[in-house]
Amino acid sequence: SFGEFPFRLNLLKAFYKQLRIEKYFNIDREYITETVRDHVINMVGNIYCYYSQFLPILISKIDSERKPIEKELTDKIKLGRWEDQSYYRLKETAEKSHRKIAKIMRDYHTILDRPMFMIISVDNENTQNMTKFAYPPMEIESFISE
Repeated sequence: SFGEFPFRLNLLKAFYKQLRIEKYFNIDREYITETVRDHVINMVGNIYCYYSQFLPILISKIDSERKPIEKELTDKIKLGRWEDQSYYRLKETAEKSHRKIAKIMRDYHTILDRPMFMIISVDNENTQNMTKFAYPPMEIESFISE
């Protein structure tokens, strides 16, 4: 989903770095050979590099859809009246404000719950129409060491 993608990508990056550290310090794993470990390290690094290209697209999409929700939220917060002195009036106003804010937050959560394949499939369609690869090949280490 949109909301989980950056955190899962960070987790994948941390896993890649963990594998590299284990290899660097020659931490021996009885259940895995050196060549299999190298293949796993390369695979995890390549998966990270592939999916990280969608992160800027995702962030800009979330930001563009969040701005109207933020504006609506600030407008609703400004409209809440708190100058009533009666307890029951204050309670009623607070409940109304809470319901309005909860509705706005549900709208934001629906944006964050969208599946990530929407962005990936659109971007894949765009890249398949290209005649040659637009980015020069790069070293995984330089990309992930940020």
